[in-house]
Amino acid sequence: SDIVRKRFPFLSVERHEVGSYVPGEVLVRLTSRCSQRCPFCSAPRPAPDPSERDLRLSFRAAAELFPGAQFTLTGGEPTLRRSLPAHVRQLLAMGCFSQVRVQTNAVAFSRPGFAGRFRPDPGLVFFVSLHALDPELYDELSGTRGMLPAALTGLRALMAAGHRVIVNIVINSRNVGSLEAYAARLADMIGSNDKVQVHLSSLTCSEHRPAAASYLARYEDLVPALMKALHRLQRRGIVVQSPLSATHASFPPCVLPAGFRKDKVTRYRPLEHETGYEDASRDYEKSRLCRACAFDGNCLGLPREYAARFGLGACRPIRYT
Repeated sequence: SDIVRKRFPFLSVERHEVGSYVPGEVLVRLTSRCSQRCPFCSAPRPAPDPSERDLRLSFRAAAELFPGAQFTLTGGEPTLRRSLPAHVRQLLAMGCFSQVRVQTNAVAFSRPGFAGRFRPDPGLVFFVSLHALDPELYDELSGTRGMLPAALTGLRALMAAGHRVIVNIVINSRNVGSLEAYAARLADMIGSNDKVQVHLSSLTCSEHRPAAASYLARYEDLVPALMKALHRLQRRGIVVQSPLSATHASFPPCVLPAGFRKDKVTRYRPLEHETGYEDASRDYEKSRLCRACAFDGNCLGLPREYAARFGLGACRPIRYT
């Protein structure tokens, strides 16, 4: 995979575990351009857009090296790449990936007919970031002005076209207080559409986005709000994905109620350079006590900025699974 990343710098690979099976996620950044400026965006620094030829070659390389992986198209905002529909068709036709996922803010799908350029497929999922339903808060969290109506129109267009959709909400210090009300409104919007699920993510902090740290909140404030929102959605029959299933945006298992520890979800395999024990030079940091935790091998720990601001007290080793 190192050779692949050197040849295709716009491609990254993550390893996960599902029991004894170790699939992966192949993530390709179609563009660094974006229609929004989320202050806590996890995308890397801007880079030149890959050529169409390199994209096609990277798809074939991923198919050979990582069959069965989830294939994610992202950015920036991937809908700004005009060839996105063709790339989605190509990846689905290859038939070797467990899922093709498009990460988007859904704004482009407000254009008449755009959602119809993608044929509904059991293997295709649109992962829609929608961090607020209040217009002013949406403006702040997306770094835009007046885009919420287009985002909601785009989301509704995807649902109306029969696509599978995951609505992703990054929980942060600005939206945590209104999260349950948000969940109620979102449930009304989703209704009985069983092709729509919800994902509740923790905030990550990119080194080149220093403002992201100001959106952090303590887990003892985040988790109760998460649970209320989760229960509100579940009571309406809406599937909420496990907060342990988001790789870098997952909540540490020790901050969640014990029931989540038995969730049958893919568990991320941290890379050696990503996390360390009381080592603030890494992107993520753990307490030395975490060495004794049953989840140590699949847990990144706390974002470095979280540890610097709030300490490592949230780390409470779990002795059993």
